[in-house]
Amino acid sequence: MRAVVLSLLILGATLSIPTESRAASLCGSDTCFFDGQNYTLRGTLDGDRMIVGSVSPASVTVTGSTTQLTLQGLFGDITVENSSTMQVQNGAVVNSSKDTQIFDGSTLTVSKGSSLSATEFLVERGGSATVTGSGSVVVAQDVKTDPFANRLDIANGGRVQALGSVSVWDGTVLSAATR
Repeated sequence: MRAVVLSLLILGATLSIPTESRAASLCGSDTCFFDGQNYTLRGTLDGDRMIVGSVSPASVTVTGSTTQLTLQGLFGDITVENSSTMQVQNGAVVNSSKDTQIFDGSTLTVSKGSSLSATEFLVERGGSATVTGSGSVVVAQDVKTDPFANRLDIANGGRVQALGSVSVWDGTVLSAATR
């Protein structure tokens, strides 16, 4: 696994995979760690789990109308932590078969016609999420924030749909607005 991460770093911290008829593997069946640098994901990618900022803050941008990132398997989740950022933009599609979690002062932005789907969407421990510019988040179960969450902003045509419950604790800034 570490060899895969090192190879990503050698590539200048940009993972750009052309769209093909079949998905390219994102770290195979292992957890894919993104640490310390800026990464760009393009193309059709499948993986089990991704953690942004497990050791040091990082930035991951998933971009492009032909980009689809699917995380499924034993874990199937996305974690953004340690003051890291993740952006899903320009029509990209991200599917997480389990949880998407934003922790520890990190931010997730879904914008510019992109979408993210997950089983649960958790904004906790100082994390913040922004859904804007016709971006959408579709959650099969629950949207949750904890008492230490920072913000959940929905603006400019952004949409959050939860088929379960939406739990927002005191102290979280929840904003929903149009232009």
